[in-house]
Formats: sequence, structure tokens, C-alpha cells
Amino acid sequence: MEPLSQDFAELSEREVAGMDVCQEEEDEVPRRDQPRPVLDQLPVEILQHIGGFLEPTEIVESLSSTSSRLNEIFGSEQYWRIRIKNQWPASYPIIPDHVKQPAIWRHRCRDRETHFKLFKNAEKNMEKRIFGHGEGGLVGGDVNAVCFSKDGKLLCSGGRDRHVILWDLDAIKKRAPTDVAALLETGAPPNADFQSLLHTHAGWVWSLQSHGSLLSSGAWDCTINVSDLNHSVGAAAPKTTLKTTGSVTCHMWEGDRTIAGTFIGGVALFDTRAKTEPVFQKSQAHRHAVLGVHMENDRVILIGSDKKLQILDVRAGEFSIKKPIPNNDYGTQLCVRGGSVWVGTFKGHVLLYDQLGQELELVEDMTEAIGHSVGLKNQITGLHCDSGHILTCSMDRSAKMRQPTRKADLIWEHRADTGFTAMDFSRNNALALAWGPVVGIWWPKLRSLIVVFILY
Repeated sequence: MEPLSQDFAELSEREVAGMDVCQEEEDEVPRRDQPRPVLDQLPVEILQHIGGFLEPTEIVESLSSTSSRLNEIFGSEQYWRIRIKNQWPASYPIIPDHVKQPAIWRHRCRDRETHFKLFKNAEKNMEKRIFGHGEGGLVGGDVNAVCFSKDGKLLCSGGRDRHVILWDLDAIKKRAPTDVAALLETGAPPNADFQSLLHTHAGWVWSLQSHGSLLSSGAWDCTINVSDLNHSVGAAAPKTTLKTTGSVTCHMWEGDRTIAGTFIGGVALFDTRAKTEPVFQKSQAHRHAVLGVHMENDRVILIGSDKKLQILDVRAGEFSIKKPIPNNDYGTQLCVRGGSVWVGTFKGHVLLYDQLGQELELVEDMTEAIGHSVGLKNQITGLHCDSGHILTCSMDRSAKMRQPTRKADLIWEHRADTGFTAMDFSRNNALALAWGPVVGIWWPKLRSLIVVFILY
């Protein structure tokens, strides 16, 4: 073997010397048992700044659970209140409700950030399916009501064809948009894999409500049919029929009780544990249609074509408050959240009342901020207000989602070729709209599910 060249020998000596230096540097590396800087030792301001880059669910379910100090910082309601204020400085909520519910500001922050991110860029973050007259399958007439059920897994619709139809959203999500056209070409029923008929009323269906596993439908035939969706569906499915003295225009659940409004101005209260006849009824002398009801304990808020917003005391059996609707108008949509009572009207107005005091006080006329056209043919047909948005639809052919503030900045809008007739919004951030015999459904795309969550 030839001897190493002088250059290589010198290089080898340098490498050996370098190895000695590296060894010395390695000896200076702190041992595992020596203290090192950790995340929760950073100043509060820096930690809160880092939190601003994370989703609320990442903070609550991951970051705040790593140490008691991080839990103290991010478990504070003050942090979530400031986080909302930093993103949206406008006064919020519109009516200070002083809610004492645990983690209320965390929930509000979650809702506002989630709804804004999903719908502000809906083309990127939301899937959409529009089912027209042919693709709607079982839908044979204009749709008057839509309602999500089973934690958003089902959509229920009812209308002038008298049918109550169930839409399987899991099946719809699995179907590609082109599948419908392919099925139509083969002559196969386009709805077979996602639609089923629950039952048929003897009159138009006007009202749908979900309550746990129960679905209730109110119709022109003076009945409310209650079905348990945990059982089989179809003509043989068991159901309970509640009977009223007038055509049912609206109804809602409060625990085991159902309150219904009728076309002839009546209010009927049912205890579904007892019998199918009302346990309480109240008729108004004028016999104007009741178009919206909301019940809390024994207090019923109602609107109707008598041009008043009223409160009925069930125990006393009397109306305790009667407030005229401004502009010689009447309420068509009612949404109650905490101390806020939202009313959509026949002429397209959106009004906000405060029910925290003894009287129903008109706090704000939101009509201009919401931005629907006003007039005799521009009725508000859908109204959903919560901590994340104000959602409305109208016969002016527009549906809008806006920020839940007085200024009500626009988040999302959809327009159709005819007026909207019904709307619902689910806990898992899905949206359903109906116009004529058409049903449109929006839900978060899979890549957007990072902001779709339920903490509890």
C-alpha cells in the first residue's frame, strides 16, 4: 500500500483537531436534567399573540391543557372577549345580555370566527348542492319549510305537495355533482340514495321543528305530526298526531311541550307526555293568523297578521304585553336569543327588541343595515340570529349572512331567480335554503373542518 500523501496527512491532522473541538462543544451541551426554557414561561403578551394564530379549538383542546398557567391564561373569559374586540371592534353583542353561562365568550369567539371564515370565502370553504325540480326527486311543489335534524345529518322539507321529505346529508356529501346527470340519463330515480318520504299531510305543510330525535310537522290540515327518527320511516312509521282547531302556521318545542299558532288566531299548548289534545288554548277575538311563536317557561312571544308583537302569560291565560309593529306592518319571522327578540316583517323590515326589561322595547331598526328591499312583495321568509351571525332570506330573491353588530357588515350573499321561501342553519354550520321547488344545501368542505367543531 502506498504511503499517504503529505497533503492528505495534513488534512487528516486538521480533521482530528476539528473532531477534538467538536467533542469539546458537545461536552458543553446542557444535559437533559438541566433546566431549559419552556412555552408557559413566556410573557403573557407573547403567549396571547401566539394564540392569535391558532383556532379556538386548538387553544382549548391542546394548548391550554399542557400546563396550569396556559389554562389560566386561555381559560379566562377576558382573553376571548379581547380577542373578539381585536378582530371586530364594533360593540357586541348589540344588546348587552349579561349572560352568566360558563365560557360564554369562548363560545361567542368560536362562532364568530368559524362563521366568518367559512362563509366569507364560501367558494373555497363550502360545498354546495342545488336540487331543482327534476333533481329534487320527491319534491313536487313549492317548499314552505326546511329543518335540520339528527345533529345535522338529516334535512327535512315540507311544502305545497303535502309531503314531509327526509334528505340524507351523508349520502349527498358522498355524491359527486355529476352523479345526478348520469342517473337522469339512465332513467334511474335521481333521489333514491338520499331521499325518503316520512309521511303526507292532508294539507300544505307550513312548519317543521326538530327536538332531539323527534321531528314535528305542522300543516293546513289542523294537525302536528310527531315522528321519532330513531325508528323506521315511511307510511308504516309510528307517529303521534296533535290536533288543533285551526290550520297550523307555526310551532316550536319547549322541553316536552309544543306550542302552536294557527291561521285563525289561536294558540294551542300540548304536553306530549299526556295526550294529543291541547292542555291550554287561547283564541284572539280578531282571528288574525299567528305567524311566529316562541315559548320560555310559561311566557309565549308571538307575532302575526294583527300587526302586533305580543307576550302571552300561560298561567294567567292573558296577554301581558301588546306592542304595535312599526310602519303599519306585521311580523312574519321570529327569532329569540337570550334577551334579543328579532322580528322579520311582511314588508321586508328587520327589527330588534329587548326583552330583558318589563316591557318589549324596540332597540334598533336593522332594516337598512341588513339591506333587503322593502315593499309589499319583499317579505322576510327566513331569520336566524346567534352569536356568530345574522342570517336572513327574503322574497326579494336574496339571502344574506351579516355580522351580529349594529353595522351588520356583509359576510355572504346568495341570489336566486325567485323569492326565497324557507331557511335553516345547523349546529355543524350547514345551511339550507328553499326557493320555489328548489332546495339548496351548503356545508363545510373537509379541508375546512379544522374550524368546524363543537367544544361540548
